[in-house]
Amino acid sequence: MQKYVVDTNVLYSLVFNMNRCNLNNTLAILTGNKGIITYGTLFEAFTKYKEKKENLYAILKFLDDYKFEVAGNSKKDNELFWKLIYSEKKLSDLGLMALKYLLVFQTSDYVNRVLGEIFKTFAFLYMNMKLNKVEDAYSMYVRYSTIVTDGFSHFPPLVKSRFEKLFFVSYTQDNSKKFSAIVQREFWGIIRSIETHYATLAGKEPQYIVENDFSEELKKVTDEFDKQYCENDYLLFIQNAYEQIKNGEKNFSDDNDIFSLIDYQALDSLERDFLNYCIRRLLLNRGKFKYNDIIDYMNLSTAFRYADGLLTLDKPFLTKTVSKFSCMYNSSFLQTSLELIERIS
Repeated sequence: MQKYVVDTNVLYSLVFNMNRCNLNNTLAILTGNKGIITYGTLFEAFTKYKEKKENLYAILKFLDDYKFEVAGNSKKDNELFWKLIYSEKKLSDLGLMALKYLLVFQTSDYVNRVLGEIFKTFAFLYMNMKLNKVEDAYSMYVRYSTIVTDGFSHFPPLVKSRFEKLFFVSYTQDNSKKFSAIVQREFWGIIRSIETHYATLAGKEPQYIVENDFSEELKKVTDEFDKQYCENDYLLFIQNAYEQIKNGEKNFSDDNDIFSLIDYQALDSLERDFLNYCIRRLLLNRGKFKYNDIIDYMNLSTAFRYADGLLTLDKPFLTKTVSKFSCMYNSSFLQTSLELIERIS
């Protein structure tokens, strides 16, 4: 028996016969094998169909009829979650609401753990990208900040404490701010802090940071900065910082120098590859970070670790992104997943 993780769009096609995939071939693949969905996929379904409970009942019934396994979050699992998922009776409105809240909590925990690593790495690299060739007060500030924060290691727990409630509110309260906008604002906050410190300290003698209290000067610089720029400018700053490196204006001269600063010790090979993908997309390709990529990564990670393949219709994700991951070279998992796409398309 083979195990296959089914992503969100394939699940919708199977349940609602949306003609996105070949229904007969997809069901044939699952027959005699084991289908798996992640709590992230269920979270997306409960978000999409929050006003259509009959659709949610249809999804849960399909999962029961075809004996799907649900991959939960071991850090946030509890007995109620499994009782609701594998309930022998149709869930009440209260049961659906309870399950939705549990899915939000589980997904929030995972998303914010990944975001913590991404924010930490982005802040550390962007701060170093601004370094001038000649040592100055800004380079002393970078050195001091790196030592005091242990390479920004405070970011993951800080993100978890700040973003857990924001994520929950975003997905449980109407008219609340979209979580994607909250994530973008955090990237802007990182850039704003680094750029204003750079504007305050760059070009001054290294000892300036030791001999002077520059808080008032920093405040004036920040006030002027806020008059000229807004959070929608964050990609422009990334582009300018990268162009300065490519033009030989900065201490670091190429991509490899910058990425050599990343500490991967706490990450496994797939985590390292996904982090590199996210950071390269931001810093080198100047593309907006899409936090929904984390749900795709959740499905990929679950499939790679616990299954034989990923049932997805997103061929570019596998051919243009996943195929470049070092842990996927000559991987039977990737080959199987690509063959599955051809069969179900």
